[in-house]
Amino acid sequence: MSIEAWAVLVGVLALAVALLTWLWPKTPRRKRTPSFKGALGDSAQNVAFVDFLDQHASRRIWLDVCVPANAAQVESGSSWLAARSFVLRCGPETDPTDRHEIHVRIDDVKDSPLVYAHGQWTLKGYFAVEGLAGIWQGVEVRGLVPIPLAEVAE
Repeated sequence: MSIEAWAVLVGVLALAVALLTWLWPKTPRRKRTPSFKGALGDSAQNVAFVDFLDQHASRRIWLDVCVPANAAQVESGSSWLAARSFVLRCGPETDPTDRHEIHVRIDDVKDSPLVYAHGQWTLKGYFAVEGLAGIWQGVEVRGLVPIPLAEVAE
């Protein structure tokens, strides 16, 4: 076989591969879900968490956040009803205006993403951020709505 024949054969194969690649059905790429993981408590971590919620308002996020009872100003061992709203301090104790309330809407206690274990509350799962709901008694309120895994898979 001559060199010209090999060049034609390689060219035809390259054209076939390019045509197949172009015509092959493409699956859409999923956008990566923003996530936040860590323990709240110190003001730097609280500020990072509040900023994360503000940046992702009206979006789906993944949280794996530990909220120690003393950081959230919720009594240790209290019911999930009391823990679904907690206040985070993002500044010094002397500044009463630098507080942010996080409200978790819980419709089903059995499948709640808010769990009390090992002396702290944990938020783990997918949430929709309702954003800044307004100021109530001088505290900015941000809402989190749990998204069941069945809805995330769709």
